[in-house]
Amino acid sequence: MNNPNDRGITFTDHCDHREYVSRPDYPDTPAWRRPTEAASAPRAFLGGRLAGPGGMYNLGNAIALFSGLAVQIAQNGSDTGPVAAVYAYLFGNPGATWLTVAMLIFFVGGEVYHRAWAGRTIPDQRLNRLGDLISSVGALAITAALIQLGDLFLAVIAGTLLTGGKLGTAVLPERPTALNRKVQQGLRSAVVLSRFPSLITLAATVVHIMMSSGLSPTEAILPTIMMFCFGLWLSADLLLLKGAKAVGC
Repeated sequence: MNNPNDRGITFTDHCDHREYVSRPDYPDTPAWRRPTEAASAPRAFLGGRLAGPGGMYNLGNAIALFSGLAVQIAQNGSDTGPVAAVYAYLFGNPGATWLTVAMLIFFVGGEVYHRAWAGRTIPDQRLNRLGDLISSVGALAITAALIQLGDLFLAVIAGTLLTGGKLGTAVLPERPTALNRKVQQGLRSAVVLSRFPSLITLAATVVHIMMSSGLSPTEAILPTIMMFCFGLWLSADLLLLKGAKAVGC
């Protein structure tokens, strides 16, 4: 029905099975069906922000931070007030402070990763390595938070793998050798492995809460959300690993 050279967006009305083309010079196109720049711009912006590992990292960071704040306010806001509840969550003890610092650093690292991958299938290696370096600092902060919170198992296992993997990829010299490629991929794989101890611990926590008669199922909300966040971070780690294999470094 249309000239193949036209650049309009063709779609089918599933009620009457007719095709319409979303262009102003097609008067038979219903106005409410014509896509507008105002409607498509937010979708394009959101899609661009979520593309690549940087978007996945920061989506997980945002969900983890704000869901934790929401749960803190819901549980303690009526007793202490929302401002005091937020302060306690972010800076109430050394572990909380280190965790907040780590999240802020990871947000910066995620933005650098986003810029490294924006519009590319193979990332800008300089920015990618800078993202690794920033993330390694965040990994040190999260390890300190886990130590302060008393979770030595995760601090030793997950913290070491995450910090070592990120720092290693940031400082390892770029050399076009088979050994260098294997080391780089091994370090990326260490970051991937660092997520599993936390996922297993969170899953065990959820199972324990759901099976304990003395605990409310609502207490499983936050660890369940955190499992989703770790899934996002794991997806970003896998994208970085795939990128390392693609560029051979």
